[in-house]
Amino acid sequence: MRVLLLAVVGIAVLATMLPRTDAGAQTTGSSVVEVNAVVRVQADGVAELCLDLRDPALGETRLCPQRRFLNLHNAPEGQWRRSRSVFIGPEMSLWVRAQRNGDLLDLGVGAMLDGESRGLRRSSWTWNWADAVPDRWVRTSVVEIELPGPTHPELWDPPPGIELNARRLQIDEQAPNFRLPLLDGSSDDMRSLQAERSRADGATLVVFWSSWAPYVTDTLGVLTGLTSVDPDLLAIGVNVYDASTNTARRMASAYGSGLLHLVDREGVVAEHYRIDGVPEIFVIDDDGVWREVIRGAAPVTEIRAAIDRFR
Repeated sequence: MRVLLLAVVGIAVLATMLPRTDAGAQTTGSSVVEVNAVVRVQADGVAELCLDLRDPALGETRLCPQRRFLNLHNAPEGQWRRSRSVFIGPEMSLWVRAQRNGDLLDLGVGAMLDGESRGLRRSSWTWNWADAVPDRWVRTSVVEIELPGPTHPELWDPPPGIELNARRLQIDEQAPNFRLPLLDGSSDDMRSLQAERSRADGATLVVFWSSWAPYVTDTLGVLTGLTSVDPDLLAIGVNVYDASTNTARRMASAYGSGLLHLVDREGVVAEHYRIDGVPEIFVIDDDGVWREVIRGAAPVTEIRAAIDRFR
């Protein structure tokens, strides 16, 4: 079966939503969000439709509402199908819509404010299905929408680093949550301490390390050995203050394969955790409470004893 990829990309724009000044300034209390539809066609011919939003104050996010899939093999031609609505602000919702026309897919964005659907303006282009790459996201052009109030902040992922308003690290208190990119991934591939701990059944060890620091290879090797014999143990490596990401990746692969490695290049999380040097291992118990720090090279018996003390 030939791989199929979409075709037309259209986007809805609110033609009469709220007035804007000639200079493009916002009205009092309003906010502006940029919207574009995004789509990818899977190898089985099913298209997934989502919305990309950009808020100048909050950054970018991708929203994939319910009923966002369209089987291009079975979809009747010339009939618009739409996803469910997703609310992005007070009384403001958006949805993605699409229709198949032969080997083309027309896409658009619908919008509703205060219960009233607004006029749409759609432009589109075509894509040769045979030349398309499967599972690759394709964006439409950007449209600005002005809202009467701010967008819902919970729709946006928090920025990388320490959780907003998190307390500094304190003994016998919940370890501050952080969110960092994977060392071997892109900057958009983020993981958080809280999310990883929610999938673990035991204690957590967070080790801050740098490729240039002494004892790092030994420490990573010890932690990898512990994870191999204790499946309930979660070990997270936070690479910090490293000038060479490639060097850090090679070291993590060679000596720390049992750890989930994140990168904190500017040391934002490390500073919040009050590290004095690297490597340092922070022991977090089964309930997420920080119990102890182990500095420098530590034998496996010392690390094992620290874990067992707080289980």
